[in-house]
Amino acid sequence: MTWSGRFGEVVTRSHSCTYHTLLDVLRRRAADTPSKRAYTYLRDGEQDEQSWTYGELDRRARAVAAVLQAAGAEGRRALLLYPPGLDYLAAFFGCLYAGVVAVPAYPPQRQRGLPRVRAILADAQAAYALSTSAITQALERIITKGETYDDLAALRWIDSDLVEPGAERDWVEPQLTADSLAFLQYTSGSTGNPKGVMVTHANLLHNQRLIQESFGHTAEDVIVGWLPLYHDMGLIGNVLQPLYLGASCILMSPVHFLQKPARWLSAITRYRATTSGGPNFSYDLCVRQVTEAQRASLDLSAWAVAFNGAEPVRAATLDRFSDRFQDCGFRRRAFYPCYGLAEATLLVTGGTKGEGARTFSYGAASPAGREDRLLVSCGRSRAGQTIRIVHPESGIGCPDGEVGEIWVGGPSVAQGYWRKEQESEETFHACLAQSGEGPFLRTGDLGLLREGELFVTGRLKDLIIIRGRNHYPHDIERTVEESHPALRPGGCAAFSISEEDEERLVVVQEVEPRAQGLDVPAIAATIRQAVAQAHELSIAAVVLIKAGSLPKTSSGKVQRGLCRTQFLDRALATVGTSCLETYSGDIAVAEGNSAGEVDYVARLGADLVAIWSNVLNRPIVRPQDDFFALGGDSLRGLQMVARLQEVRGVEVPLDALFEHSTLAAFTTFVATCSPTPACSTHDPIQLVSRDGILPLSFSQERFWFLDQLSPGSSINNIPVALRLKGPLDRDALCRALNEIVRRHEVLRATFVSIAGRPTHVIAPELTLTLPIAHSTARTKAEREEEIVRAVRAEACRPFDLATGPPIRCCLFRLDEEDHVLSLTLHHIVADGRSMEVLRRELAALYEAFKENRDSPLPKLLLQYVDVAAWQRQQAGGAEEHRQLDYWRGRLDGVPPLLTLPWDFTRPAVQGHRGARYAWTIPAAVVGRLQEVGARYRATPFMLLLAALGILLSRYSRQTDFCIGTPVANRRRRETDHLIGCFVNTVALRMDLSGDPPFPSLLEQVRRTVLEAQAHQELPFERLVDALGLARDLGHTPLFQVMLVLEDNPTEAGRLGDLEASRLDVSTQTSAFDLTLELVRKSDESLDAVVEYSTDLFADDTIARMAGHLQELVRRIVTAPDARLSGWPMLSIAEQASALADGRGPRTAPPQESCLHRLIEARVKRVPDAVALEGTRTAVTYDSLNRMANQLARYLRLQGVGPDVPVGLCVDRSLEMAVGLLGCLKAGATYVPMDPSYPLEHRAAILRDAQPRLLLTQRRHIGTLPPQAPPAFALDDEWAAAAVLPDHDLESGPHPDSLAYLLYTSGTTGRPKGIGIPHRALANHGLATAEAYGLAPSDRVLQFASVSFDVAAEECFPTWLAGGTLVLRSDEPVPAYGDFLAFLRERNVTVVNLPTPYWAGWAEELERTTSPLPPSLRLVIVGSEKAQPDDLRRWQRMAGPCAWCNAYGPTEATITASIYRPSASVEPTALRTVPIGRPIANVELYVLDPHLQPVPVGVPGDLYIGGAGLARGYHRQPALTAEQFVPHPFSSDRGACLYRTGDLARRRSDGNVEFLGRRDEQVKIRGFRVELREIECHLRAHPQVKDVRVFLRSDASGDWPALLAGLGGEEQERMVRDIEALSVQEAQWLYDLESDAEQRRKTVIQRKPEFEVFLKINKDEFLTPPRANQRNWLLRRALDEFSDDLLALDEVSKRFVSGSDRTDIANTWVDSQAEYRPSELIIEGQQVMQDWEAPLMKAMADIVTERQGDVLEVGFGMGISATSIQAGRPRSHTIIECNREVMRAFDEWARRYQGRDIRLVQGRWQDVVDEIGPFDGVFFDTYPASEAEFEEAVINSINFAEGFIPVAAKLLRPGGVFTYYTNEIDSFSRRHQRFLLKHFGSFTLSVVRSLLPPDDCHYWWADSMAVVKAVK
Repeated sequence: MTWSGRFGEVVTRSHSCTYHTLLDVLRRRAADTPSKRAYTYLRDGEQDEQSWTYGELDRRARAVAAVLQAAGAEGRRALLLYPPGLDYLAAFFGCLYAGVVAVPAYPPQRQRGLPRVRAILADAQAAYALSTSAITQALERIITKGETYDDLAALRWIDSDLVEPGAERDWVEPQLTADSLAFLQYTSGSTGNPKGVMVTHANLLHNQRLIQESFGHTAEDVIVGWLPLYHDMGLIGNVLQPLYLGASCILMSPVHFLQKPARWLSAITRYRATTSGGPNFSYDLCVRQVTEAQRASLDLSAWAVAFNGAEPVRAATLDRFSDRFQDCGFRRRAFYPCYGLAEATLLVTGGTKGEGARTFSYGAASPAGREDRLLVSCGRSRAGQTIRIVHPESGIGCPDGEVGEIWVGGPSVAQGYWRKEQESEETFHACLAQSGEGPFLRTGDLGLLREGELFVTGRLKDLIIIRGRNHYPHDIERTVEESHPALRPGGCAAFSISEEDEERLVVVQEVEPRAQGLDVPAIAATIRQAVAQAHELSIAAVVLIKAGSLPKTSSGKVQRGLCRTQFLDRALATVGTSCLETYSGDIAVAEGNSAGEVDYVARLGADLVAIWSNVLNRPIVRPQDDFFALGGDSLRGLQMVARLQEVRGVEVPLDALFEHSTLAAFTTFVATCSPTPACSTHDPIQLVSRDGILPLSFSQERFWFLDQLSPGSSINNIPVALRLKGPLDRDALCRALNEIVRRHEVLRATFVSIAGRPTHVIAPELTLTLPIAHSTARTKAEREEEIVRAVRAEACRPFDLATGPPIRCCLFRLDEEDHVLSLTLHHIVADGRSMEVLRRELAALYEAFKENRDSPLPKLLLQYVDVAAWQRQQAGGAEEHRQLDYWRGRLDGVPPLLTLPWDFTRPAVQGHRGARYAWTIPAAVVGRLQEVGARYRATPFMLLLAALGILLSRYSRQTDFCIGTPVANRRRRETDHLIGCFVNTVALRMDLSGDPPFPSLLEQVRRTVLEAQAHQELPFERLVDALGLARDLGHTPLFQVMLVLEDNPTEAGRLGDLEASRLDVSTQTSAFDLTLELVRKSDESLDAVVEYSTDLFADDTIARMAGHLQELVRRIVTAPDARLSGWPMLSIAEQASALADGRGPRTAPPQESCLHRLIEARVKRVPDAVALEGTRTAVTYDSLNRMANQLARYLRLQGVGPDVPVGLCVDRSLEMAVGLLGCLKAGATYVPMDPSYPLEHRAAILRDAQPRLLLTQRRHIGTLPPQAPPAFALDDEWAAAAVLPDHDLESGPHPDSLAYLLYTSGTTGRPKGIGIPHRALANHGLATAEAYGLAPSDRVLQFASVSFDVAAEECFPTWLAGGTLVLRSDEPVPAYGDFLAFLRERNVTVVNLPTPYWAGWAEELERTTSPLPPSLRLVIVGSEKAQPDDLRRWQRMAGPCAWCNAYGPTEATITASIYRPSASVEPTALRTVPIGRPIANVELYVLDPHLQPVPVGVPGDLYIGGAGLARGYHRQPALTAEQFVPHPFSSDRGACLYRTGDLARRRSDGNVEFLGRRDEQVKIRGFRVELREIECHLRAHPQVKDVRVFLRSDASGDWPALLAGLGGEEQERMVRDIEALSVQEAQWLYDLESDAEQRRKTVIQRKPEFEVFLKINKDEFLTPPRANQRNWLLRRALDEFSDDLLALDEVSKRFVSGSDRTDIANTWVDSQAEYRPSELIIEGQQVMQDWEAPLMKAMADIVTERQGDVLEVGFGMGISATSIQAGRPRSHTIIECNREVMRAFDEWARRYQGRDIRLVQGRWQDVVDEIGPFDGVFFDTYPASEAEFEEAVINSINFAEGFIPVAAKLLRPGGVFTYYTNEIDSFSRRHQRFLLKHFGSFTLSVVRSLLPPDDCHYWWADSMAVVKAVK
């Protein structure tokens, strides 16, 4: 008979599906029953649940697996160190999902257990460790205190509780089979020789089937377990079996069970568990420690399988337990003794469900034959398992009834011990001696078979089993021998004895022969403490014996069995004995610790004496007694600290007992943990009379003003929704709510203005009704959706503070015992603490009223209005002035706005639409935060504030900003029980400059918070007014981010006999850009929610931001001493994604890595194709190649070889092409120079490059610098080369030799040369030819000057593809019309243009409506940042012509990345034009200053790597080393990254956006310009002392200049000199022509580039500049911007009153409105009506032209509404927020009865999401207040801009949007582009007013411009 050792597949009965691996099982559960509750963990062992469904477990496991896979862990081992909880499950299954072999182990407690973990680690050779963040920090503390732990430090640590949500999307299913190793189960064996059992998926699946069949399980069973999850019974029985069944499991910590065994039975009762169990001792513990009161609450009637295993099952234990708990419904037949071991996966034998335990009296089983022993049957084998009882020495099978070793065979037997071949062979491959049957597992256990049932009698060897845990004697003996110097090494025996049906440990130890005066009690105490700490065991007896008297064999082995017999027979040579005594009488209290003493420590000591005595069963406990010397162990320690918490309310960690093990030391420690009650000594707050005015508090006043500004808004609502399950007494609930309203006056208040000030009006009585709404949904899912919508609608319904009440309630009935109570309060009467008061009172009142009792609440002696009046009395005093002085100093100079990387443009008027993103910060992380805080005297709030500050600083790149936080402002104890608006807001200024260590930043934050708390009473609005801050409608003052931490969560719990739970309900608003809300839960975790403005941020951005905050928090708790620069924000998965996005496609390098060789290959294929086409010539590939070969040979004859520079100063011509290609073939490094460059500039290049030869043309020889090298004219002198051979050269340069040396602008006036090697140029040519799709049919324009590296991109990729290069003429910049004609004439297919030229060309094409040539298929732009407006313009008229944006500095070989707009992306969706993704073999990374990847959307420094990098800067090694830094992500030797100096950010789609320059280098029309170089030239003027030059990207037509006070003539001369100097030195840059008309046609017409500040020798400054200075600047501006200025002039003439335009009076003449003032609803303000009426009529004509659905924003005085109704729209919707106006609406609407007219109350920012679509949108910027009228109209464009994107969303295609404006300057090109971003076209028209000419005060009404925009 032979066992296969495998069980390849398992077919389940319930699903009829085949499982090959455990992964298959969980994936099926997640697919079939994703929402079924799989595992529930009781975090406190009782009520506090954490539950995961099968779907959630699957998601979390995949997330952990993805992290492991990203770390390269597949196929390797990972150590699992977890406390009890669900995190372990995610890690274990995550390993299975990743194909990683899990190695479970118990995390060590301080030094305890660490040696075993290290031994397991050494044996398993694990490379990874998974744990929680709390465990990893604890291990760090252990490691730093002890020896070096290189083995632990070398592990790759992964904190699974910090894995970001969404990581599961990166999971890839591994290739697993049934034979794949699932995990290593290390048995609880010897510390020095741990054995890892290799368990495969086949083993697991077979054993699960065996358990299912043996226990009779189904999917309906409920399993409760407390066993350790790293133990085989806990993992396989309590975790994997429920998964296999598809059942539910409830788990708790072993610690919680040991502290209070009744928790186990209570969980069985509460969850109606059908299966649960544990070792024998657990049943005994329940018998001894479950009290009568606890027993009375138990119901164990559902418990059908009470398994008992892991240690010998004792019949007496079963009897005692069943007798004790039969009254609780427990049935004796539920007992299920079983047998198993890790080497057989778990279960080997078991009984029959419902039969109970069978016993057998076996006399020979007792030691020394003194008495019979009652054995308990462990059942039979099943499912292919075989049991044999074998004589251990002979290997012969034993007959029935004879004791022998238990051997097991079958598919559940594991594969052996990891890395222990010999032991595996001996243990797992035994065969019977006679028949050869096998293989069998030798268990080492003794037993017998009787009628097929197994009875276990003992161990073959000396294993000690206590409380279900295996202990090897030699481990204990080693600990004992090393504990005291008087003990003899090698002279110890440890064994167990049975006493009162419990195994107890005995230690027999020899003493040194020379030991004198032995203190036996002290030695015994030392031994007990050492064993308790190392093994968590209590020693029942310590026996010290004479040296040499320990029984041993002749070979020196200890005879533990004989020693045990001698101990029982009292036959040992005893020197001294220490035996623990048990005591069950009254507890005695040691002297001096009377419980009646007042002293706190004395009373605490008395309590601890009683607790220790009770737990240890000791009659007397004295101060110096040691807990462990008295018999304590970890179990009793847990019971002790649990009892201490019950008696004193103090939580003490068990580790503290090990550190303070004597009663005196422990008492001192606990005293430091005790809370000290606070006290208050303030003078009482006086009651105020209710007869007078009751002023609002400052906080209330703020909310009142906000309501006036935004009436109808729900932003200040505080909603709460309670789910109530159980029989609800509605009358009692309604009565309780009304009692709360009666108790708290403020809930009966309305708020009105009296004498210009808001005040309370308290109603004497107010009765709330509790309306009930019934669900109409049919299904449960529909009901849930319906209730969410209903409570959200309630939450969003606005309050009317003038009419009240400020509280409302509603009850939603889902069924008879399922209701939802919705409570909503306005913030003006409540705050967060108030809601907690309300919750407590509601619970107390409901319970009392339900039982017909009176209110149990004490009378309130104070009301909120009294506090508000008291606050007012304190105002204006010395204290307020002191606080104001502090805040002025603290906030002086703080930036008003935190500029985060918004996803959407910030609207001109702040909207309040919001959303929420939630997650949880685990309790373990919070605990570690508290530990860090304790070290640095900081609270969790301070730590979280620091983390948030770091996050915001990295996202914004700002180091100085404010974060707001609310303060409770309840410093008076009298206010604790009041409902009211106490909250105030303080601004916490953050300073993150430099790179401080985190402790330094934390200390700064700590001071900031403490100072703010000390100055918190100053109302925030008073502070803003006092600081004189300018109010911006677009954002809140001082701060835009709020941090909220609630230490007292408003948890529902219960409401009387109702189960109450909170529903998540939100008003979908956001008062700030971001609000981070953190709520501490009862389990010490933090619920985190980010409330964010959806006007600014996209959902995925916030999710990423939350993940980065979690990562920073993790860094705080794991490396709190590090500098901020050492903390990356990105997770491992994010870093991997960022690096992957940064790498271009990988392509194999060609066999020839020199570009000219690749071109030669192309020549051979198409020799007669045209390679180059000029105005009059066309050159074939063959001809060009032959000429290049001849030039190459000529160069070599001149001594030119690899890396030898050769100048190339030529125009666009055949000579240019021959020169380029000939230099490459010769190996020369060509140095291109534009012949039109200034002489000095070319001279500087030649001085630096020192070329051997200069290739040029005859016409340029006379313009060469005097020091130029010998020149060779390629046109006139070609005959010298033409005589040379023209075939290809056999030898050539190395790929790493330089191909060209290109010079760019330098920082000191000295150009710098950049050397590009052949390898980089070849990669560029191949990559761009592929990216641009170049083909032989392409005709590519050669546009750029030879000095531009873009010229190389135009030439070489074209020739690689076999296309034709088309040369343009040498005119500086062609006029757009000429350029278009040239393209059409020459059939050009591809052009590569400077971005500014392309943008101007696009404008010209749109203006002239000229079509593109049909041949043109691709336009490439580069050299400068492309603007979205220009791209949108291009896409409107480009047709099928493709477009791409190329980016790349010269140092990265021309082009590093390319962006091609996706057809799926709407052009209007682009805020910027990306620079795309890297080309093949190129890398593009966005990094922080410490070379770490930054998150998506966050600005960073752009670095380039890969095959395209330059060699460096010519003859500038220091600069090369500075700019080319070592590659942090590459293992290639010498790999570098180029620091571009550009700012960029990575988008979520992987594309990169260019944001600007980090340094002072700029690009003008494609030229790189160093501003310091321009400064250098300007300083050359003798009258200039200093100068600074800045780039202005948003400048208007004027260039401002600051010039010193020279005389007028001196100034004029100096200006002319500077102008001449700058033009001369920068002629090569500006490419200026003399003809002004031609200049307007060139690229110079683009916007101005420089703002020049001159500091002259004299110290005086003139501002504004004098006329002659201004004239010069204007003259330059007019030259360069005449087109824009003329266009603006044309527009201005249509606007400005009194212009010379004759047609202005006729504009809109047909729309002049006729009206009679009597028809208007609102009288008065006649002047406004006079100018407004014709304007409104003109706009009404626009929106009613189609007679469709019209939206009017602003009812105004009814003028516009009347005009709109005259146009007979299909429907008419009006948004209005002014209550005075809304009251007039009804009267107006009655005139149009029968028409579809609707009024929407509120601000448009808050209501537009609920309406639409429309055919016309009418936007009236008329303000609500007359006082604001004039200023608002002047700035009306700002109002309109905020609504433009909203209007576009509200309109149907073809719909029209109209608004008006007056301010000419604000209707700029920028605004026009903004308008066209959302609309297809717009027109402007002027409406003349009817005001008399002499009414000049209202000049702004003289003419208004109406804007009509069409979608």
